[in-house]
Parts: sequence; structure tokens; C-alpha cells
Amino acid sequence: MYRFTVNNNVSGHKPIVVAAVTFVLLCLLFLHTLTAQLIALISISFSAYFIIQKVQSLQPLDGIVLLEQQAINFTNATTKINGNISPKTCIIGDNIYLCVQGVSRRQWLVLTVNSIDEQSLARLRRAILNAC
Repeated sequence: MYRFTVNNNVSGHKPIVVAAVTFVLLCLLFLHTLTAQLIALISISFSAYFIIQKVQSLQPLDGIVLLEQQAINFTNATTKINGNISPKTCIIGDNIYLCVQGVSRRQWLVLTVNSIDEQSLARLRRAILNAC
């Protein structure tokens, strides 16, 4: 069993922000009436708020990870995730998308490579390869 901490788990959300701003500009450009523009702007604002909340719940800022053969336990002040590493887990760029299969449901956890020390990252990658 390995225990390591995740610190400053922040990644750039630049693609999400660029896509949202582009969508808003296109909506405002092609919608001709003021009421349609306001409705579009309000609905986009609400959806952006919920997307930001979901991204923040998937990618907690810090926490403690307990890693066994294929089991993982992530705990911080607001989130507790227990289960086995699913084969849907993948590493893309500087992000690790952990799919944790619990007893009754599946949860996602996004970790950045920079938030984990190198030895713990190697152990986590080995556990991910064993799960696949």
C-alpha cells in the first residue's frame, strides 16, 4: 500500500474558456433581437456556472491518495472516493483521468502530473497499467 499527497492540482482550462467565449460571440453575432441575445447570454452563463462546478468537483485542489494493487482511496476535506481503478482510466498529456469503480457507482477523478511527485506518479502509472 502506497500513500501520497496531491498538492496544487490545477490545470489550465483554456480550451473550455475559449470554446465558451467563441460560442457566446457567435450567439450574439447571429441573434438579431435584444431579447434573444439576453436569453442566450443568461442560459450560457447558467450552463458555464454548472460546468465550472462539475470540473471543480472532478479535480479537487489537494488530497491524500492511498493506492493498493488496483484499489484507490482519495480523501480530502470535501471528497471521499473509494474503489478499484477501471480500465477506462487514461493518461492524456499532463492529466490523469482516473475512473474509479465503487460498489454502487463510478466516479471520475482528474489529477495533474505536476501535483504528484515522480515516485508516486510512477506507482500510479503502474497501477493504471495493471488495471487495463
